[in-house]
Amino acid sequence: LKSGLLRNTDFYSNNNSFSSNDILDDHRLIAFFSNLAYERNSLDKKQFATKGNRFYSALKYIGGRSDFQAGSTSTLYDRNNTEVVSDNKNWVQLTIKYDEYQQISSKSTFGFLLQAQYSSLEPFNNYRGTLLYLPAFEPLFDSETYFLEGYRAQGYLAGGLRYIRSLSKSLDFRTEIYAMSAFKSISPVNDQSVMVNNGFQRPLIMGMTALVYETVVGPLSFRINYIQENNVNLGGVMLSFGYLIFNQKSHE
Repeated sequence: LKSGLLRNTDFYSNNNSFSSNDILDDHRLIAFFSNLAYERNSLDKKQFATKGNRFYSALKYIGGRSDFQAGSTSTLYDRNNTEVVSDNKNWVQLTIKYDEYQQISSKSTFGFLLQAQYSSLEPFNNYRGTLLYLPAFEPLFDSETYFLEGYRAQGYLAGGLRYIRSLSKSLDFRTEIYAMSAFKSISPVNDQSVMVNNGFQRPLIMGMTALVYETVVGPLSFRINYIQENNVNLGGVMLSFGYLIFNQKSHE
């Protein structure tokens, strides 16, 4: 059990591109949170695991005040009126995640992931601001380096399969594929406000194929990623050394 205070300040544009002359939306949240979590973890590695399992569940409550000031990319912007709009916000968020790896031969391992999240958050002042606080499905090594709108929803179910082939003592071939379907999601309307969609949406797919070499100080990995987004499919070739670790977001 963990409790505390959070104070978030986010500046963002409502457009996919913006200029240095734009005034960004200013969104601030001051809130109390309480998080009850349980974790059981026997995975053999922090990232690119090949053995063990992990179960994680958490129930979090957040309650506080949201202050919003529209910028020049917002339809609510009025240069003669810079009023700050304040609202009380209270919501709960539930997370359940299970990973497991099973060795099927001396060289091959299968793994799977099951994940579900739900948030009772009511939309903020606009679409982009609401997205920032929605649960996100981020299973790939590189997932948190992207801001993927399609993989953020008030409620979703997701799963994935992994196959690992040992090529030598330190070198593995690894391929992963995931699907995520939102059962409660949001979409923007013309005035940048939010429409809530109920019912399961068409699943989105992401995957990765990689060569991973384990060194004494961390993994060296060469990866090919594919991410099916709402309007544009993303792909890329990545080479990295070491661990890619992010601090947990204050509202998660």
